[in-house]
Amino acid sequence: MNASSEISVKSIIGVLVRRWSSLRTVGIAPIVLAFGLAPAIGHGSTIPPPVIAITTFDAAMAPLVAAPVFSWKTTIGRPLQVVATVSRSDLSPIDVYLGVLLPGGSVVSWIPGPANAPVLVGGWSPAGRGITAATLSGASLLGSDPQHLFTWGHPPGLHSVFVVLVRSGANPTDPAQWFGASMSPLVISN
Repeated sequence: MNASSEISVKSIIGVLVRRWSSLRTVGIAPIVLAFGLAPAIGHGSTIPPPVIAITTFDAAMAPLVAAPVFSWKTTIGRPLQVVATVSRSDLSPIDVYLGVLLPGGSVVSWIPGPANAPVLVGGWSPAGRGITAATLSGASLLGSDPQHLFTWGHPPGLHSVFVVLVRSGANPTDPAQWFGASMSPLVISN
């Protein structure tokens, strides 16, 4: 490698590092979720990462037809049901976030509600805190699997249904804090 190619490689690396740093300051969690990426977390090379599954179903048809839904029209008038499961070997306490990344980058999350009915709220709110179970589900955290009726008022476009796991008390908007993450695409149209 000659001196001029060494300089150009160093300058490219410098630009990439500066851009990564600027993205981290504005919050890249929505970008990471949108592309289905999860950073590697140093939690021991012998401990396998958690296995996370997310499936969206037509709530009315789920007992009869358990086919996953990836696109939905707001004119259908039935809610979608989200089934999420996590299995893991590392039993250290975690906080679990189950929600949807909306077109435009905002996030909504399900939290436990009254009478085992999950409630969808704006922002990053945990479905469960300090969880130490080896296996868990949206239903075990929220009382039942969350459902949501997408109507004409919802923004059309690509939505990402997600599960994010962080060490208990860590910031969920910082992907460097994620212990595990998974997303499932859902296209909403009118």
